[in-house]
Amino acid sequence: MARGSFFILLLFATSGVAQTPAHIDSLLQKIETTDNDSIKLRAINTAAFYFIFNNPEKAYSLLQQERLLSSPTNLGYGHCEWLNTIGIYFDVLRVSDSANYYFQAALALSQENNWPALEEKSFNNLGMNNLNNGKFSIALEHFSAGYELLKATDPTNFNGQGKYLSNIGLVYQELKQFSTAIDYHKQALALREQHSSANDQAISNGNLGVCYIGIGKVSEAVSHYTKAIELAQAANNLRMYYALHDNLGSLYFKRKDYERALPLLLTSLSAPEHLGKNPKSELSVLSNLTNIHVHLNQPQKALTYAKRGLSILDEYPELESYAPTLLKSAAQVHYLLQHTEDGHKLFERYEAVRDSVFSQQNANAIADLQVKYETEKKEQHIVLQQAQLEEQHAINQRNIFIALLLLLLLVFSVAIIVFIINRNKRKTQLMQKEQELLMKEAQISSTLASQEAERKRVAQDLHDGFGQLISALRLHLDQLDRERDYESRHTIFSKTEQVIEQMHTELRNVTFNLMPAILINSGLPAALKELALQLSASDKVLVSANDFGVTDRLNELQEINLYRITQEWVNNALKYNSPTKIDIQLVQHEHTLTFTIEDNGQGFDAMILESSNGNGWRNIQSRLNLIHGKIELDTRPGIQGCTLIIELPLQSVTTTSATSVQLGR
Repeated sequence: MARGSFFILLLFATSGVAQTPAHIDSLLQKIETTDNDSIKLRAINTAAFYFIFNNPEKAYSLLQQERLLSSPTNLGYGHCEWLNTIGIYFDVLRVSDSANYYFQAALALSQENNWPALEEKSFNNLGMNNLNNGKFSIALEHFSAGYELLKATDPTNFNGQGKYLSNIGLVYQELKQFSTAIDYHKQALALREQHSSANDQAISNGNLGVCYIGIGKVSEAVSHYTKAIELAQAANNLRMYYALHDNLGSLYFKRKDYERALPLLLTSLSAPEHLGKNPKSELSVLSNLTNIHVHLNQPQKALTYAKRGLSILDEYPELESYAPTLLKSAAQVHYLLQHTEDGHKLFERYEAVRDSVFSQQNANAIADLQVKYETEKKEQHIVLQQAQLEEQHAINQRNIFIALLLLLLLVFSVAIIVFIINRNKRKTQLMQKEQELLMKEAQISSTLASQEAERKRVAQDLHDGFGQLISALRLHLDQLDRERDYESRHTIFSKTEQVIEQMHTELRNVTFNLMPAILINSGLPAALKELALQLSASDKVLVSANDFGVTDRLNELQEINLYRITQEWVNNALKYNSPTKIDIQLVQHEHTLTFTIEDNGQGFDAMILESSNGNGWRNIQSRLNLIHGKIELDTRPGIQGCTLIIELPLQSVTTTSATSVQLGR
């Protein structure tokens, strides 16, 4: 579920329910003084609904009091209202299963007693519950049923119709079918502009802003966000007002329009404390503000927002996974302020958060290299400017000394010579850095090409394997729907089971190629043996994998990169050298690790690899640089056999048992 649209959905679903404290005090007083159970029940229900969003503990106490007062047989209508309200209580607390249970019970009781108003409310609550849990088709069914029921039983309730049109639009919004969502939101807005409050109109305009961003129409999104902010202010819905400033500010931030983004984000950050804390939203705003001031080269201002964001992480450590932008920007701030040690620590935290989402690991690694490249490029420019300024200053000093102090000519000449030597030394160092940057650019290009090739391979595997199997499964299910004879249905069941088994096998093969579970759970030696078994299963080549003296788990980076190097080298050997036997050996010494891949295929000129346009050899070199490995290749044209030898420093992970190690997060 998209985070931006989900936040608006949750906010808009709750923003209009709060009543004034005076009204709530009046209800609480009525609960204590009235002897009429029906009046007391309605007062308890209304007050409990308010406290769900402002004081959950108080809400739960009132709901328990309401439960004791009502039952399906005694005050049944009030009991049905209680079922819906306690369902909302659990839904807001994200106890979705309990919420769904109470909503279903309310729906059944309202249908049994023919209470259409409560039946319609139950449909809406079930729709919101399933929408918030990503069950979009079920949510759409409930919203549609509630909408039709409302039109049939209360056709002039345009506020309710606008609510359902808005909620149906939210379903399509979460499905990223933005054009369809826009149609429903526009219908809801048209009704609300005629019959509903400014608050409801603000909701529709805000959701239209989200949808127009989704289809890339930025000007329309800005227009609706701006209108939503005006309406939220008119409705005195301050929560929505400040949240919409965050949304519009984030839109300008993503477009690097910092001049417009800054005041909007600062307004969002200034939300009064009595509105309640939203640490995740505040963290997002602080991350954007830190990032903006880093790009504006204002490290002191950036540091202020970074510290506030980091303090939120200290108070809410569970939000760490939402803070990669903040951690990365905070690290850049410290680098700009020459706080190298603090920058390294924050950058390590950023890398830990990045690595926790394994599916994004390659993309994050490329972003990391790009940031380092840009940083070093800026540093090079600064150093070059400094050298030029120092040179000009020295020339001016020389002219002054020549005019006024001829007696110091010799001393000054010596100083000039020393300065020139230092300047040349600096220029030499800058040239070396430039070469390193060029190498890193090549690594980035190679990594991008490799990643794109991997995506194409995975897409091809899914298309060729799952596409055909899903088509076959659909045919069997169509036959099953038409067939009535037991024996024939049993035969179709058997065929369907075979297709599902093939899909399971295909899925295991795809996931094994992406990242074998055995590498994560058992380490490199076990993963190499599993790879050898898979390659040998084709009967075209005999592959063996052995390890000697490997007693501990290796460093995570070493295991992943050695495994990928093995895949790359073996695949190329099978493609070009036609071996019938491949031996893989992993030998652990006291301080080093020796990794060998030997085959009996055709020899070749090793220089071909250096001049090749392919990415395979460059990928191997890049991975070896990451783990500080050295490579040696023994092969010659016309001679059978090829041996690849890799040596790298040993960086083991201390373990006491195989089950105590987890590779990755």
